[in-house]
Amino acid sequence: MGMMMGRGRGAGRGAAMATTGALPLGAPVSVLTVNVARAETSAARLPDRLRADRVRRPLTSLPVRRVPLTFQMMQWQLDGRVFEMTGVAPEETVAAGSTHIWELVNSGGPMGMQMAHPIHLHGRQFEIVSRSGGSPGNSVRAGLIDEGWHDTVLVLPNETVRILVTFSDYRGLFLYHCHILEHEDMGMMRNYRLT
Repeated sequence: MGMMMGRGRGAGRGAAMATTGALPLGAPVSVLTVNVARAETSAARLPDRLRADRVRRPLTSLPVRRVPLTFQMMQWQLDGRVFEMTGVAPEETVAAGSTHIWELVNSGGPMGMQMAHPIHLHGRQFEIVSRSGGSPGNSVRAGLIDEGWHDTVLVLPNETVRILVTFSDYRGLFLYHCHILEHEDMGMMRNYRLT
């Protein structure tokens, strides 16, 4: 294998580019050469369909936790609380392996604090069950893809998003938070505990 920058390591301009690392805009760059020593075969075959459609279990019997996303007293909050290093509220304690619906409610706040919040759960992927409220004509909303597995969901202003989470069997503290660094640093991060 070999690496080469520019149009060649020889005379003239190619040599200058190789030593300085500067390339003219749009110049072709050869980055890698692969020499195949032998041919290999495999009996493995991709399935015709990579994933089955979701099998939706009845949601009516599952516990629902409502989590308002708010801004109060100059702090971003999850369910009226800000981050505490080991703090866990009773409703933030769940049985390991259990399945819940978390309802993330972005009702905005005072002083016109209408912002989208990308909410991220550590240690788990989840399914997005539904979106309601918000602005139907919002061009951002039109581009969201809610199918498949997620570890972060964007909750738009005045929107409620319901997620279906089956928590892991690993007990301990895990975080959930807004993925906007300034919001997280201003308190919009909490622990949840698996028992």
